[in-house]
Amino acid sequence: MRKSIMPPARQFQRARSRRTFNRLFQPLHEGHLHEVIELPPTPDEHHWWTCVDLEPDGQRLYLLPGIRFANRLGFVQTEHAWGGDADLHPPYVY
Repeated sequence: MRKSIMPPARQFQRARSRRTFNRLFQPLHEGHLHEVIELPPTPDEHHWWTCVDLEPDGQRLYLLPGIRFANRLGFVQTEHAWGGDADLHPPYVY
């Protein structure tokens, strides 16, 4: 059953864990980052997250909701959609 996951009621000061991301959104291809050419012709961006490197000197990658093209490393497709405003969702560690 597909559902939309709304942003958390409170804002987080740091990224949420990958375990929390997996539990809430259920990635379809665990551990696989899709390239731009692998996206469907008209993707529902609410089922896609962009993997970005927010800390160039760090060791973590992050997932941001939607399809973004700046600083992207790839995309993750999920069973459950993110709902509401993309800017209200916290980043998740990938």
